[in-house]
Amino acid sequence: MTIRLVERFGQYIGREEGLALANDIASKLRAKQCCTVDFDGVEVSLPSFFNALLGRLAEGMDVDALESRLSPIHETELQHRSWVSSLRSARTTDADADRMWTAERQALLG
Repeated sequence: MTIRLVERFGQYIGREEGLALANDIASKLRAKQCCTVDFDGVEVSLPSFFNALLGRLAEGMDVDALESRLSPIHETELQHRSWVSSLRSARTTDADADRMWTAERQALLG
C-alpha cells in the first residue's frame, strides 16, 4: 500500500497530518501489511509530522517491526533525516521504558 501524502494532505504536513496518518494505517501495520509513504510533491514537512506519525505508531508495536513494515520514498535529505531521527527517538523511548520496567520489577521482587 502506498500513501501519497500530497494527494492526501497537500504540500504542507505537520503534527495533525502525522496523527491522522498513524490512526489510518496502524491496524494495517499490526496486521503485518507493509505501507510506503510517498513524499513526492510535499514542499514542507515539519518535524512534528515525523514525531507524531512514528511516535504514535511505536506506541502500539515494536519499533523494529514498524521499521520493517513502513518505509518512505521520494523523500528529501532533510525528510529522510527527520524520519530516521524520529525512529531513533521511538526506539530510545521504547528501550528506556523497558529499562524502567525492569528496574521497578527488580525493586518489587527484592
